[in-house]
Amino acid sequence: MQNDKTVKIEKEEIINDKFQHLIKTYDDVQEKDVEWIWYPYIPKGKFVFIIGDPGSGKTFFATYLASIISRGALFYNSTEINEESIVLLQNGEDGKDDTIKNRLKILNAKYENILYLDESEKIITLKDIEIIKELLISKRPSMMIFDPATLYVGKKVDMNSANDVRSLLNPLVPLLEEYRCTMVLVLHMNKGANKAMYKALGSIDFMAIARSVIMITNNPNTSKERLLIHVKSSLAEKGDTLAFTISDNGIEWLGIREINEDTMDEDTVFKKDQAKEFILSYLSKGNVPSDELMSAGLEKGFSQKTFENARKELRNENKITCFKRVDKYYWKQVYDYPF
Repeated sequence: MQNDKTVKIEKEEIINDKFQHLIKTYDDVQEKDVEWIWYPYIPKGKFVFIIGDPGSGKTFFATYLASIISRGALFYNSTEINEESIVLLQNGEDGKDDTIKNRLKILNAKYENILYLDESEKIITLKDIEIIKELLISKRPSMMIFDPATLYVGKKVDMNSANDVRSLLNPLVPLLEEYRCTMVLVLHMNKGANKAMYKALGSIDFMAIARSVIMITNNPNTSKERLLIHVKSSLAEKGDTLAFTISDNGIEWLGIREINEDTMDEDTVFKKDQAKEFILSYLSKGNVPSDELMSAGLEKGFSQKTFENARKELRNENKITCFKRVDKYYWKQVYDYPF
């Protein structure tokens, strides 16, 4: 007769045997290289997020991506030639006729390769796996763009909940991998965050599941430029920060910029602007010794780095200048400015 201990062991062995088929080894995994749409910014078959403030140009940039892919053109600084392919451009905020179509025209898009899902009957959400899968099977898009993501998560999804975000996005991961389609989600910025990685609205799990995150923002050093900052890259080294302008002719790339994305928060920019205003006001009384100007700025509460950056920017803007008299350096205004 079996004792209770023997019966318990046999029962555990039977239960464990039921799940043996789930245990795998990496001997059976076929290694493959990461594929790219635009190296190292846009990997193929993954989640990519574009984040930015309203008016920063993130939606225009998303439309630019759709345009380039639709006609198989080269991305900036890229040597990888992509064949023209299908893109889903799902934009829930801008008019299709008076805004999106006009942007696509400016960007020389191939219209027949850019699709959208009709939402006259219902709003499409990322929960509509069957619709998304049907699109992947029938049209084979290389990219799907949802802009802004907040409109497409569904009413019952809490974007600040890690569980809700994972439950929403995880089922899409194998589909994107299987059909080699990149899903781009456009997100607004979180005003309270200082670190670039925490700037996207919603749970940090959005950032965790993304393989690449691109921030579009204004260059705080010049109002004429926008910046593309690669704030996260899980599959390659982060790409260079690129400057560009948006005009009636589309996007004009201006080259690489040296920017620390962790300083690209509104508070830092605001303090620098305050320091610039203080410097101009202080210099309105006439020539000021360099050490006196710095001491006045530090006494006002500005950090040395912020004050130096503000002074440097004003000099680059030709609003102030430095000169030497005897053995001492002075600062003065180039022109008079109202305050």
